[in-house]
Amino acid sequence: MRLPESASEAVRCAAVRASDQPAGELSYWLLPEARGRGLAFAAVSEMMKIAADAGLKSLVLDIEEENAASIRVAERVGAERRTPSRAHTDRFGERWTMVVYVLPVR
Repeated sequence: MRLPESASEAVRCAAVRASDQPAGELSYWLLPEARGRGLAFAAVSEMMKIAADAGLKSLVLDIEEENAASIRVAERVGAERRTPSRAHTDRFGERWTMVVYVLPVR
């Protein structure tokens, strides 16, 4: 998790509203052999508690459009998909379409 002052452009993109602030950024991944067991859901749920303790109102999840598993995790924890999507160019020059989800911190 990145707090607002260390977050990437995902936290400052057009899909994040003023009412989401202060927003942190949440990223996660699992090794293939760990997938499909609810571990990402459990980890995100725990990170929400840490975010609440840090005083955040929301977490931004910037997810590759083709990553159906990550999108399912975001939706399962209650994140809202926002528009617009955004284009991202990685360090190798490859372009990706990213969808933005915002997860309210309770």
